Amino acid sequence: MTSEEPITTEQQAVRTIAALLPDARQDIGVIPILAAREEVLAKFGAIFQPQNIASLELRQYRDFLKFENNKHWPGFERQEYEAKDIGQLRENLSYLVDESEPIAKRLDHAVQHVPGLRPAIATAILHIAYPLKYAPWNRTSEQALARLGLKPKFERDATAGEKYEAINATILALADALKLHPWDLDAIFRYFVTGPSQDEETEGLEIKPSLTSILSDVLRLQKQSAERESIGVMQRRGRLIVRTAPGFMKEYINPLRFPSYRFQCKGSNGAGSNSRVPSVRIYSKSAAPTAVSGCSLFYLFAADGSAVYLSLNQAAKDQIDRVSETRALLQEKGFSARELKTEIHLHDPKSQAGKTYEAGSIFAIEYQLPLPDEDILHEDLSEMLHGLDTIYLGKDAPASVVRRQEHKYEPAAPSTPGEVRETPPVYAVAPKIASSYTVGQCADETGIDKETIAQWLRAIERKGQAILYGPPGTGKTFAAQRLAKVLISETEGFVELVQFHPSYAYEDFVYGIRPTPGAAGTLNLEPVAGRFVNFCRRAQGVNSKCVLIIDEINRANLARVFGELMYLLEYRQETIELALGVPFSIPGNVVLIGTMNTADRSIAVVDHALRRRFAFCALTPNYETLRRFHAETDFPVDGLIRLLENINDAIEDPHYHLGISYFMRTDLDSHLQDIWATEIEPYLEEYFFDQPQVVTSYRWPQIQSQILHG
Repeated sequence: MTSEEPITTEQQAVRTIAALLPDARQDIGVIPILAAREEVLAKFGAIFQPQNIASLELRQYRDFLKFENNKHWPGFERQEYEAKDIGQLRENLSYLVDESEPIAKRLDHAVQHVPGLRPAIATAILHIAYPLKYAPWNRTSEQALARLGLKPKFERDATAGEKYEAINATILALADALKLHPWDLDAIFRYFVTGPSQDEETEGLEIKPSLTSILSDVLRLQKQSAERESIGVMQRRGRLIVRTAPGFMKEYINPLRFPSYRFQCKGSNGAGSNSRVPSVRIYSKSAAPTAVSGCSLFYLFAADGSAVYLSLNQAAKDQIDRVSETRALLQEKGFSARELKTEIHLHDPKSQAGKTYEAGSIFAIEYQLPLPDEDILHEDLSEMLHGLDTIYLGKDAPASVVRRQEHKYEPAAPSTPGEVRETPPVYAVAPKIASSYTVGQCADETGIDKETIAQWLRAIERKGQAILYGPPGTGKTFAAQRLAKVLISETEGFVELVQFHPSYAYEDFVYGIRPTPGAAGTLNLEPVAGRFVNFCRRAQGVNSKCVLIIDEINRANLARVFGELMYLLEYRQETIELALGVPFSIPGNVVLIGTMNTADRSIAVVDHALRRRFAFCALTPNYETLRRFHAETDFPVDGLIRLLENINDAIEDPHYHLGISYFMRTDLDSHLQDIWATEIEPYLEEYFFDQPQVVTSYRWPQIQSQILHG
């Protein structure tokens, strides 16, 4: 018996992309790109055919570069401003799409002779002209290949055309293995690199949407789809049914609220085609492994959008005769709920599914627009969950006319003064008085002028939280620490720092469930306060400002990490219950200062609700600070500053400018060459990935004399 052959990098890449395809195809950012493929290829494919380039108009070229028209690539329009000579454009695009020459030669020629034509635009045009022969090549696809281990290795002096020839072959091979159109794979790459898109309709305070909003939205969409078939309506309905509603149920039916229930939830929008009666099913995997076996609790939406039913349902043809028996069991056990019905009307005469649900309904509660208040929906759901549990227990279920009450976690009374049950007491020593630190000292250390610092401090005082953002090397963390020192100067206040990262979660920052040792070697799951809750508890005992610095704040999924804090950040005087039922408010003396590296994730893509709650303070490369720093080191900094200015002019996008902190060392002359080779050059290679000649011009041998001799 032979051992299995090891998986190749290519095979692993196929598995990785295949595993995320189901989620990616449901993503709000990917769906419109996939849906637009045939429209865009039909509209612009003919324009970029070799025989038609001669009649290309500048207006058509500019139209293609607009995201609203190409529906795939944002950012192209910013790069076309130099393309003004239509004759030159036609001549070089004709050469680009002429198949008689090697692709590497054609691409290099085009990007060198058409101002503003980057490889990303040129390869998109090739893809539009020959959709199955040439794949788009852009920063996202290159990052995706690198993460998958598929990025080809190149010689340092490889041209953009030579790179594309290898990258195109790699992408096409991957697309073929996955049975994906190259257009679709490029959209999937975006999901792979940047993660799920934020749905604009559920961002902000609806990060955790209410049950009322979910049910209401689906009913409205049902009505729209009944009146007129629409792909967009069905896609939106599908996200609510398959993702949003089960997500809500998973959080609502948690062990702390319902300790004895072990239910699962799944949404059904139809298999292969959209169902006329979508449903959300709550069930026990052992008692009802499928929707047509055993009994489940359903939210069933009428085909015409007239009503939604919360139905205890025996939705199986061969078990319909058990409906009366199960109904009698519930009545025997004293089950009751608000306005129970024994009949439901789904208005779906065309399919058997609707009829089966109607025949299988044991008890149901009917809702029509406008829906009742959230509290009533929660009470109804709790009652019906109790009914479902009673059915699963059968004859062994205890008789009771009172429903099983929700269990809300309440922290035990402290056993000793100052003790908190969830976490050990860690702050027994009275806080010390912070040393004096003035705005002037802050300005001297950071190089930021006093007026700007004063403006930032006023913003923090007004909002309670701020984010310092800027490109790498601008001293964001250092500035945040110095601002914090000003805020707590000569007070009992204190400063703490936490760094966010992609796996940082709500459970780490706010509240989560953690295993704790129990009796006889067992483990108990108990609520444990997160970093921010503990910080706030400590701040409650202080009569001055306390600052939590969140470094790299945009590295985490902020909507998921903050949760209910999104509300409390704006309404500081309010108290709300956290997800685990624990009441919480943010003390008025708590200040949050975040730092954001814009090269890692642009401020433009940060959740709009979060942006509204924070003041945003920009940091840019401050060359005068670098000059003042080296006034005492005798390092000839003028040449370095001129070089940095030239590089940042070439970069153009201020989010990616090179900062000065790389060079804030008293021993810079001994380390400059290593810093440049191991930190600056790799950064430039990443940014100018499609312009190797630019990177070459800034390598150490080319710029050494410019730095050292001005």
